[in-house]
Amino acid sequence: MTMYNIGKGGITIVAGFILAACGGSSTDDSINTATGDREATPIIQAPAPEGQFNITASMPINNSNTMSTSDNIIVTFEEPVFKTTVNNNTVQLVSANRLIASNLQYSEGSTQLTVDPQRDLMSNTQYELRFSDELMSVDGDKLAQGNIRFTTAGDMGSTPTTVAQGCMTSEDVEMLKQINAARAQARNCGNQRFPAVAPISFNCQLKEAAERHSLDMARTGNFNHTGTDGSDFGRRIEDTGYRYSTGGENIAWGQTSVTQVMNGWIESPGHCSNIMGSRYAEVGTSMEPNQSGRLYWTQNFASPR
Repeated sequence: MTMYNIGKGGITIVAGFILAACGGSSTDDSINTATGDREATPIIQAPAPEGQFNITASMPINNSNTMSTSDNIIVTFEEPVFKTTVNNNTVQLVSANRLIASNLQYSEGSTQLTVDPQRDLMSNTQYELRFSDELMSVDGDKLAQGNIRFTTAGDMGSTPTTVAQGCMTSEDVEMLKQINAARAQARNCGNQRFPAVAPISFNCQLKEAAERHSLDMARTGNFNHTGTDGSDFGRRIEDTGYRYSTGGENIAWGQTSVTQVMNGWIESPGHCSNIMGSRYAEVGTSMEPNQSGRLYWTQNFASPR
């Protein structure tokens, strides 16, 4: 393994693949974390038959696999429903046919129902929100479509489901799971011992900064923490509107999977230190191919001011 110093981090060549890490801090006092509002996602569908009404939006969407374990479930109906018909008999959250105790929040005349599980959901687990035909709108209509099925993601920290559904690719979801799996175990990063640390959450602005740099590297072949426009990772982060107190960046080139690039970063002290850093609360990641299909990877870590 050969190490070349770059500022506070370095470039590491591991088994023919190239990695680099750096970190730093900012003194800007403003904050914009852009973690996303927890709102239901609109559902595009055919009008309900006569005497029936639809669900027009939900969080999570049906068949989603990115539901956060700590979020509430939000359902928006096409019509207000009788509050007396909203109860734990007509609306049930189940997993493996086991009822999950939940609080139902619904106001008379509203179209939005919030299902609040009394405990955090289990990760990587299938759930189903079931509605009975006794749920009735104020016009006497019955709910048209069936139930909402979803699977919770792996450990995503406190990442809202709207962020997972709004800006995260499948590679981002897998990357976040592997980052938090690594952070859950004490380890040595070179000669430095790191204790297990709290899970980190995904941030769409940090992803925007990471995506900008991965695209720049892929298009130009400039494998460096300094972009071809002269930007460093701090400027790229702040250009999104995110104001950070401390931040770091891992980059890599040539790995073909999330597992391969994460293994390389964990084996490299500087990259491992960023992944295990308790000073970081959020991360954004990106993977972009060049014209020949070789992949460029970026992780941006930060904590907001």
